[in-house]
Order: sequence, then C-alpha cells, then structure tokens
Amino acid sequence: AGTARDITESRRSEEALRKSEDRYRILSKNTSDFTFACIKTEKGYKIEWMAGATSKLTGYTIAELMEKGCWRFLVQPEDDEIFKKNVIEIPAGKNSECELRIISKEGALKWIRVNTTCLHAEEKNTDVVYGGCSDITAQKIAEESLRTSEQKYRLLFETNPHPLWVYD
Repeated sequence: AGTARDITESRRSEEALRKSEDRYRILSKNTSDFTFACIKTEKGYKIEWMAGATSKLTGYTIAELMEKGCWRFLVQPEDDEIFKKNVIEIPAGKNSECELRIISKEGALKWIRVNTTCLHAEEKNTDVVYGGCSDITAQKIAEESLRTSEQKYRLLFETNPHPLWVYD
C-alpha cells in the first residue's frame, strides 16, 4: 500500500518563483539603483536587507555591505552631515530626499540621490529606515559642464569691449 500525492501545483509555484527570481536578477544587474532597510539598534542603524545593483554603484556586494553593518562608510566625509540628517536621524513617520557623494570600492567619486522613509516597527519596537539610492553621477557631470560653459560665455560677453548682437 502506498500513497500518491499530486505535486503539480507545488512544481508550478517553484517554477513561477524561479522565473520571478531570474527577472529580479536581470533587473538588478541592469540598474544603477539599490534599495535598503536599516533597523535602529543600541549601536546605531544596521542594514536589515538590501537589494539591487550595489556592486555596480558602490563596488561592494550586498554581503560585503551587510557585513559592515551600515553603508555610511561610503559617504564622502564632507557629506556626512547630509547623510546623518536625511538618513539616520530622520524621525519616524517622515520622508526625506538628499543628494550626496559616495566613494566606491575602486575609489571613484559618485553622486547618489537618496530617498528615505522612517517608520516605527511595532513588532520590533524600534524604527526602520527604508530607502532607495539612484546613481546621478552622469546628471551631475552634465550640470557642471553646462555651468562651466555658461560661465565661459558670460565672461566672454561681459568682458568684450566691442558691442555684440544676437540674431534669432
């Protein structure tokens, strides 16, 4: 005497999960963004989870960042107050957005936009900061290039002793 069990539904669920994980891996690999949750402890905030393209943006794997406990060590020292105010000192129930510079594992300076929300987790009796980071380095480079170009032509126009006209 034996028992038979229909595992068709279980197999379908496993296959759907595998496909979903594959799509997530592809998206994570092709994006310059990552998301995180940091939980408040007695010693400060500790990464609870991370997802996304941390390696592409920071040079560190998720495991390496989680081992460090917090990704604050990446922040350019001059931007530490911005990080503090908008990420780790944000009160529960509030949202914040900031732009700051990080130093990648390879030593490259990169700009990121950080959006955070702090919520009080009743079940853990502590605050949790949820956030997302986007690479805005190319945007900052383009803005600086435009600013430099505008200054150059403004100086040329303002210091030229001859009258100038612009025809449209």
